[in-house]
Amino acid sequence: MITQFKRRIGLAAGIIRLVSNVPAGLGGLVEHITFGSYTLDPEVGNKEPVYYYDEESRTSYNSVELKNDGLREFIEKELIGKRDEFLKLKAQGCRIRISLAPRKTGDLAKMVAVVNEYWTKIGDIVDEIEVNAACPNHRDESGSLHPVLAKDPEALKVLMREGRDLLCPKAIKIAPDTDRGCLRTCVNLAIELGYSTIVSANTRLTNTPRDSHGNLHLSRDKCGKGGAPLLEGAVKQVLILCEMIREKDTHLPKPQVIGCGGVMSES
Repeated sequence: MITQFKRRIGLAAGIIRLVSNVPAGLGGLVEHITFGSYTLDPEVGNKEPVYYYDEESRTSYNSVELKNDGLREFIEKELIGKRDEFLKLKAQGCRIRISLAPRKTGDLAKMVAVVNEYWTKIGDIVDEIEVNAACPNHRDESGSLHPVLAKDPEALKVLMREGRDLLCPKAIKIAPDTDRGCLRTCVNLAIELGYSTIVSANTRLTNTPRDSHGNLHLSRDKCGKGGAPLLEGAVKQVLILCEMIREKDTHLPKPQVIGCGGVMSES
Protein backbone atom coordinates (compact mmCIF):
# COMPACT_ATOMS: atom_id res chain seq x y z
CA MET A 1 0.00 0.00 0.00
CA ILE A 2 2.83 2.42 0.88
CA THR A 3 4.66 1.61 -2.35
CA GLN A 4 1.45 2.10 -4.34
CA PHE A 5 0.93 5.52 -2.73
CA LYS A 6 4.50 6.62 -3.39
CA ARG A 7 4.13 5.77 -7.08
CA ARG A 8 1.60 8.59 -7.32
CA ILE A 9 4.23 11.12 -6.20
CA GLY A 10 6.60 12.82 -8.61
CA LEU A 11 9.47 15.28 -8.39
CA ALA A 12 8.87 18.81 -9.62
CA ALA A 13 11.24 20.73 -11.87
CA GLY A 14 14.05 22.57 -10.12
CA ILE A 15 15.08 19.75 -7.79
CA ILE A 16 16.85 17.61 -10.39
CA ARG A 17 18.52 18.97 -13.51
CA LEU A 18 20.91 16.16 -14.46
CA VAL A 19 20.47 12.39 -14.39
CA SER A 20 23.52 12.19 -12.07
CA ASN A 21 21.44 14.12 -9.48
CA VAL A 22 18.96 11.23 -9.20
CA PRO A 23 19.53 9.17 -6.01
CA ALA A 24 19.91 5.44 -6.54
CA GLY A 25 16.58 3.61 -6.44
CA LEU A 26 14.45 6.75 -6.69
CA GLY A 27 13.05 5.72 -10.06
CA GLY A 28 11.39 2.74 -8.41
CA LEU A 29 9.56 4.94 -5.88
CA VAL A 30 8.21 7.95 -7.77
CA GLU A 31 5.73 8.10 -10.64
CA HIS A 32 7.77 10.65 -12.54
CA ILE A 33 10.84 12.88 -12.38
CA THR A 34 10.73 16.31 -14.02
CA PHE A 35 14.16 17.47 -15.15
CA GLY A 36 14.73 21.20 -15.47
CA SER A 37 13.62 23.84 -15.93
CA TYR A 38 15.70 24.56 -19.03
CA THR A 39 15.93 27.82 -20.92
CA LEU A 40 16.68 28.31 -24.61
CA ASP A 41 20.15 29.69 -23.84
CA PRO A 42 22.51 29.03 -20.90
CA GLU A 43 21.71 30.82 -17.62
CA VAL A 44 24.18 31.43 -14.79
CA GLY A 45 21.54 31.55 -12.03
CA ASN A 46 21.90 33.26 -8.66
CA LYS A 47 24.93 33.09 -6.39
CA GLU A 48 24.78 31.17 -3.10
CA PRO A 49 22.95 30.96 -0.77
CA VAL A 50 19.86 29.93 -2.73
CA TYR A 51 17.98 27.74 -0.19
CA TYR A 52 16.57 28.53 3.24
CA TYR A 53 14.07 26.59 5.39
CA ASP A 54 12.25 28.09 8.36
CA GLU A 55 11.53 25.28 10.83
CA GLU A 56 8.98 27.20 12.88
CA SER A 57 6.67 28.03 9.99
CA ARG A 58 7.62 24.95 7.91
CA THR A 59 8.30 27.27 4.99
CA SER A 60 10.93 26.74 2.29
CA TYR A 61 12.48 29.59 0.33
CA ASN A 62 14.58 29.37 -2.83
CA SER A 63 16.21 31.76 -5.26
CA VAL A 64 17.86 29.20 -7.53
CA GLU A 65 16.90 31.16 -10.66
CA LEU A 66 17.16 29.18 -13.88
CA LYS A 67 20.75 27.98 -13.73
CA ASN A 68 21.32 25.58 -16.62
CA ASP A 69 23.45 25.06 -19.75
CA GLY A 70 20.56 25.56 -22.17
CA LEU A 71 18.11 23.16 -23.79
CA ARG A 72 20.27 21.92 -26.69
CA GLU A 73 23.19 21.17 -24.36
CA PHE A 74 20.89 19.18 -22.05
CA ILE A 75 19.47 17.15 -24.91
CA GLU A 76 22.86 16.32 -26.42
CA LYS A 77 24.88 15.71 -23.22
CA GLU A 78 22.17 14.23 -21.01
CA LEU A 79 19.25 12.72 -22.94
CA ILE A 80 21.44 11.43 -25.78
CA GLY A 81 24.85 11.22 -24.08
CA LYS A 82 23.51 9.40 -20.99
CA ARG A 83 20.69 7.59 -22.70
CA ASP A 84 21.23 4.28 -20.86
CA GLU A 85 20.83 5.95 -17.46
CA PHE A 86 17.47 7.43 -18.46
CA LEU A 87 16.34 4.07 -19.82
CA LYS A 88 17.22 2.48 -16.46
CA LEU A 89 14.89 4.94 -14.73
CA LYS A 90 12.13 4.09 -17.18
CA ALA A 91 12.72 0.38 -16.61
CA GLN A 92 12.00 1.04 -12.91
CA GLY A 93 8.58 2.37 -13.91
CA CYS A 94 9.49 6.07 -13.73
CA ARG A 95 8.21 8.50 -16.35
CA ILE A 96 10.62 11.16 -17.65
CA ARG A 97 9.33 14.73 -17.91
CA ILE A 98 11.32 17.73 -19.17
CA SER A 99 10.45 21.28 -18.09
CA LEU A 100 11.00 24.26 -20.40
CA ALA A 101 11.09 27.85 -19.13
CA PRO A 102 10.86 30.50 -21.87
CA ARG A 103 12.49 33.80 -20.95
CA LYS A 104 10.52 35.94 -23.36
CA THR A 105 7.88 35.76 -26.06
CA GLY A 106 9.10 33.60 -28.93
CA ASP A 107 11.49 31.50 -26.83
CA LEU A 108 9.07 28.60 -26.43
CA ALA A 109 8.47 28.32 -30.17
CA LYS A 110 12.24 28.08 -30.66
CA MET A 111 12.52 25.44 -27.92
CA VAL A 112 9.74 23.44 -29.52
CA ALA A 113 11.75 23.44 -32.75
CA VAL A 114 14.84 22.17 -30.87
CA VAL A 115 12.90 19.36 -29.18
CA ASN A 116 11.25 18.32 -32.43
CA GLU A 117 14.64 18.36 -34.19
CA TYR A 118 15.93 15.69 -31.81
CA TRP A 119 12.67 13.82 -31.33
CA THR A 120 13.64 10.69 -33.29
CA LYS A 121 16.58 10.28 -30.87
CA ILE A 122 14.82 11.08 -27.59
CA GLY A 123 11.19 10.15 -28.24
CA ASP A 124 11.51 6.78 -26.50
CA ILE A 125 12.95 8.47 -23.39
CA VAL A 126 10.81 11.57 -22.83
CA ASP A 127 7.20 10.97 -21.74
CA GLU A 128 6.06 14.58 -21.46
CA ILE A 129 7.32 18.14 -21.95
CA GLU A 130 6.25 20.70 -19.34
CA VAL A 131 5.94 24.40 -20.18
CA ASN A 132 6.84 26.29 -17.00
CA ALA A 133 4.72 29.42 -16.64
CA ALA A 134 5.10 29.50 -12.87
CA CYS A 135 8.79 29.97 -12.05
CA PRO A 136 8.85 32.68 -9.34
CA ASN A 137 12.48 33.64 -9.99
CA HIS A 138 12.25 33.88 -13.75
CA ARG A 139 13.36 37.46 -14.60
CA ASP A 140 14.30 39.56 -17.59
CA GLU A 141 17.48 41.63 -17.94
CA SER A 142 16.05 44.49 -15.83
CA GLY A 143 15.43 42.15 -12.89
CA SER A 144 11.64 42.30 -13.27
CA LEU A 145 9.36 39.32 -13.63
CA HIS A 146 8.59 38.71 -17.27
CA PRO A 147 4.93 39.30 -18.26
CA VAL A 148 4.58 35.74 -19.55
CA LEU A 149 4.69 34.57 -15.93
CA ALA A 150 2.02 36.99 -14.72
CA LYS A 151 -1.44 35.65 -13.94
CA ASP A 152 -2.67 37.15 -17.17
CA PRO A 153 -4.96 35.14 -19.48
CA GLU A 154 -3.66 36.95 -22.56
CA ALA A 155 -0.02 36.17 -21.69
CA LEU A 156 -0.98 32.55 -21.04
CA LYS A 157 -2.65 32.35 -24.46
CA VAL A 158 0.52 33.55 -26.18
CA LEU A 159 2.70 31.10 -24.27
CA MET A 160 0.50 28.01 -24.66
CA ARG A 161 0.02 28.61 -28.38
CA GLU A 162 3.78 28.67 -28.88
CA GLY A 163 3.89 25.13 -27.49
CA ARG A 164 1.13 23.63 -29.60
CA ASP A 165 3.45 21.92 -32.14
CA LEU A 166 5.42 19.74 -29.72
CA LEU A 167 5.60 16.19 -31.05
CA CYS A 168 4.96 14.67 -27.62
CA PRO A 169 2.46 14.93 -24.74
CA LYS A 170 2.76 18.38 -23.18
CA ALA A 171 1.89 20.02 -19.87
CA ILE A 172 1.43 23.59 -18.68
CA LYS A 173 2.56 24.56 -15.16
CA ILE A 174 0.70 27.50 -13.61
CA ALA A 175 1.32 29.62 -10.50
CA PRO A 176 -0.58 29.39 -7.19
CA ASP A 177 -3.36 31.84 -6.32
CA THR A 178 -4.39 32.12 -9.96
CA ASP A 179 -7.85 33.65 -10.37
CA ARG A 180 -10.76 31.68 -11.81
CA GLY A 181 -10.75 33.56 -15.11
CA CYS A 182 -7.16 32.62 -15.81
CA LEU A 183 -7.75 29.03 -14.61
CA ARG A 184 -10.67 28.72 -17.03
CA THR A 185 -8.52 30.11 -19.86
CA CYS A 186 -5.89 27.51 -19.02
CA VAL A 187 -8.41 24.66 -19.09
CA ASN A 188 -9.97 25.82 -22.37
CA LEU A 189 -6.57 26.22 -24.06
CA ALA A 190 -5.30 22.91 -22.72
CA ILE A 191 -8.22 21.14 -24.38
CA GLU A 192 -8.07 23.21 -27.57
CA LEU A 193 -4.29 22.87 -28.04
CA GLY A 194 -3.90 19.28 -26.84
CA TYR A 195 -2.10 19.79 -23.52
CA SER A 196 -2.34 16.50 -21.65
CA THR A 197 -1.59 17.87 -18.17
CA ILE A 198 -2.06 20.99 -16.04
CA VAL A 199 0.46 21.25 -13.20
CA SER A 200 -1.04 23.45 -10.49
CA ALA A 201 0.47 25.68 -7.78
CA ASN A 202 4.31 25.38 -7.49
CA THR A 203 5.80 28.23 -5.38
CA ARG A 204 4.71 31.77 -4.58
CA LEU A 205 6.82 34.90 -5.15
CA THR A 206 7.71 36.63 -1.89
CA ASN A 207 10.35 38.78 -0.19
CA THR A 208 13.44 36.96 1.04
CA PRO A 209 13.30 36.60 4.85
CA ARG A 210 15.95 38.38 6.91
CA ASP A 211 17.81 37.40 10.05
CA SER A 212 17.74 39.34 13.34
CA HIS A 213 20.40 41.72 11.98
CA GLY A 214 18.42 42.53 8.85
CA ASN A 215 20.60 40.43 6.54
CA LEU A 216 18.99 38.52 3.67
CA HIS A 217 18.87 34.75 4.13
CA LEU A 218 19.21 34.32 0.35
CA SER A 219 21.19 36.08 -2.34
CA ARG A 220 18.24 37.97 -3.86
CA ASP A 221 15.57 40.29 -2.50
CA LYS A 222 12.81 38.15 -4.02
CA CYS A 223 12.44 34.39 -3.88
CA GLY A 224 10.03 31.47 -4.21
CA LYS A 225 8.05 30.50 -1.11
CA GLY A 226 6.82 26.94 -0.60
CA GLY A 227 5.83 24.48 2.10
CA ALA A 228 3.03 24.77 4.67
CA PRO A 229 1.74 28.25 3.66
CA LEU A 230 0.82 26.96 0.21
CA LEU A 231 -1.00 23.78 1.25
CA GLU A 232 -4.56 25.08 1.61
CA GLY A 233 -4.46 27.19 -1.55
CA ALA A 234 -2.72 24.47 -3.56
CA VAL A 235 -5.42 21.93 -2.71
CA LYS A 236 -8.19 24.46 -3.46
CA GLN A 237 -6.72 25.31 -6.87
CA VAL A 238 -6.48 21.63 -7.84
CA LEU A 239 -10.12 21.11 -6.85
CA ILE A 240 -11.24 24.13 -8.90
CA LEU A 241 -9.33 22.90 -11.96
CA CYS A 242 -10.75 19.39 -11.64
CA GLU A 243 -14.26 20.82 -11.38
CA MET A 244 -13.77 23.00 -14.47
CA ILE A 245 -12.39 20.08 -16.47
CA ARG A 246 -15.18 17.74 -15.36
CA GLU A 247 -17.87 20.26 -16.36
CA LYS A 248 -16.33 20.96 -19.77
CA ASP A 249 -18.59 19.58 -22.51
CA THR A 250 -16.25 18.47 -25.28
CA HIS A 251 -15.41 15.50 -27.46
CA LEU A 252 -11.72 16.35 -27.22
CA PRO A 253 -9.40 14.68 -24.67
CA LYS A 254 -9.34 16.39 -21.28
CA PRO A 255 -6.13 17.11 -19.34
CA GLN A 256 -5.17 15.46 -16.08
CA VAL A 257 -4.14 17.63 -13.11
CA ILE A 258 -0.94 17.30 -11.10
CA GLY A 259 -1.04 19.03 -7.72
CA CYS A 260 2.21 20.79 -6.81
CA GLY A 261 2.99 22.96 -3.79
CA GLY A 262 2.41 22.72 -0.05
CA VAL A 263 4.71 19.73 0.41
CA MET A 264 6.46 19.94 3.78
CA SER A 265 8.52 16.74 3.96
CA GLU A 266 9.35 13.54 2.10
CA SER A 267 7.02 11.61 4.42
